[in-house]
Amino acid sequence: MNEDMNKNEDMNKMVNLNDIKVENKPRSIKMKSMFAAFMAGALVVGGLMFTSDKMDLFGYAARLLNLLLPQPTRRQRMSKRHR
Repeated sequence: MNEDMNKNEDMNKMVNLNDIKVENKPRSIKMKSMFAAFMAGALVVGGLMFTSDKMDLFGYAARLLNLLLPQPTRRQRMSKRHR
């Protein structure tokens, strides 16, 4: 038991926990950084959406399929509605 007490005393001498100070950042700084990160992400996603729209990255395949697949006639569309 005496050895345990000596170990604890040695540890207290090595690291005095009372000397360690933990400073929390103010809440406003945290909120500002979160808002800045959100706006940066929104800017990146918006830029990618704009670029894909201008380059027509997702529209070409849909138009191509629309041209290649046979379209139902008006009579066929009307008959499907009344079933």
